[in-house]
Amino acid sequence: MQKNYKTICGFILCFLALCLFAGCSIREPKYEKDTAIDGIDVSGLTRAAASQGISDYHKRLLSEISYTVKTETASKVLSAEELGVKFNTEKALSDAMESGGEVTSSLTVDTDKARKALEEISPLLSKKAVDAYAEYDSCGEFRFFEATDGETPDIDALLKSLQDAVQSPKSQVLTAKMKAVAPSGMSFEKLKASNALICEFTTFFDKSPLNAENRVNNIVKAAEKVNGCVLSPGEKFDTNAILGDRNGENGWYKAPGIRNGKYESEYGGGVCQVSTTLYNAALLANLEIVERTPHSWPVGYIDIGRDATISTGGPNLIFSNNTQSTITIAAITDRNRQSVTVRIFGTKPTGYSLVKLTSEQTGTIPVPQTEYVKDTSLRIGEYVTDRKAREGKKAVTYRTFYDESGNELKKETISHDTYKAFSAIVHYNN
Repeated sequence: MQKNYKTICGFILCFLALCLFAGCSIREPKYEKDTAIDGIDVSGLTRAAASQGISDYHKRLLSEISYTVKTETASKVLSAEELGVKFNTEKALSDAMESGGEVTSSLTVDTDKARKALEEISPLLSKKAVDAYAEYDSCGEFRFFEATDGETPDIDALLKSLQDAVQSPKSQVLTAKMKAVAPSGMSFEKLKASNALICEFTTFFDKSPLNAENRVNNIVKAAEKVNGCVLSPGEKFDTNAILGDRNGENGWYKAPGIRNGKYESEYGGGVCQVSTTLYNAALLANLEIVERTPHSWPVGYIDIGRDATISTGGPNLIFSNNTQSTITIAAITDRNRQSVTVRIFGTKPTGYSLVKLTSEQTGTIPVPQTEYVKDTSLRIGEYVTDRKAREGKKAVTYRTFYDESGNELKKETISHDTYKAFSAIVHYNN
């Protein structure tokens, strides 16, 4: 038993010794004589030693290579590293070890990395599509502009160009093939239809006292504040809010206005002609009238029953955009024609082609008895009329809808108005 044990131990020791000898005798392979990679002699070098030198050489070459991505109007330079371009170093090392001789490495592309880099610079090289658009000018008109296509680089085509370019290890220009990008907004035709002229209405101040200088100045100022106002569906137009308080600090002029049954000089005199013109245009556009008040008596620039008075802190004209589209309000003063015109733009209503407004006087109200007011500031026996007597009137206003052939579709009553009678007021002293 002891002899066998010694024999086994001997065999084990011999095996271990042989293994140790064999391990010591294993040598890492070396490149054969006259072996070169990309012109660099690696003869007699181990792969590890050659790898370090070749890798450093390739990194140096890559640092000198860039690719200019170019369009007709712009360009962007990307490094080889940014585009995922690299040498197939490991394959070249393996091929040289296997076959010896002269081995040339080649460039490869990490397409995922390249695609990401190209997509990131794409906005810099693209031309945005421009939607059709409309511009409102201060003259009360819309100008319309056609949409234009945009363009963007074809990334797939650029990747193909890059793959071709890396066949030669040098900086190159990649000319981008462009793809059209269609506008995404409203079409030109729909844009025009949504900003069409729905209606317009004009009043004139071409006779005295309507054409008094300060009154005209107030009309011009009021029209400028209204001009270009835009109302979204459901939004209200508040005339007093748009014009603001009429006073000297806000740049308004003193001109005759109706107050207490007579003409008195007040800031903003004449703005009621703008609110009246607005009111008639709103009626023609079939907008919802929320608030409107007639004057104390019929005015000279509009038919009875179709006026709308306003004053700071008092009567107001408010109407609502009860349509499904945005509307734009134009208010233009023409000093030569001595007129103010209101236009309303938006989507033309359906179901009718024409709207007409008519009104008529339906009755009168007798003049009350003259009021006499004793005024000791007057001379004895002197009488002065402070307010003229005015007969009251009643009126009704209609709106009639017609089809494209001029046939009446319907007629509706807009308002019944009463213009009260005013007694004369006479100051006297006796």
